[in-house]
Amino acid sequence: MRSSADDRPVVLSAFYRAVIGREWHKMLRQKDRLASSLVRPVLWLWVIGGGMSALAGPDYMVRLLPGIIAMALLFGGMIGGMSLALDKESALQNS
Repeated sequence: MRSSADDRPVVLSAFYRAVIGREWHKMLRQKDRLASSLVRPVLWLWVIGGGMSALAGPDYMVRLLPGIIAMALLFGGMIGGMSLALDKESALQNS
């Protein structure tokens, strides 16, 4: 008889696929959420990078880019986590 620990990776991978698929469909349905997640990093790079490169030199945009990418990823993760927490709170997901 197999233990439940053997099935755990399969269950977790199915869970992650379901959550990622659900969030992907939700983002595609909510056009404003998709647009803001694409426009916000470009806006930061253009406004902050353009303004600071005048003061700090032309290579400032190159130094700013990794931080903006990290910020976009962290913000996206935070929004996804909040979405899951709100869905769980409103009983859309099983406990």
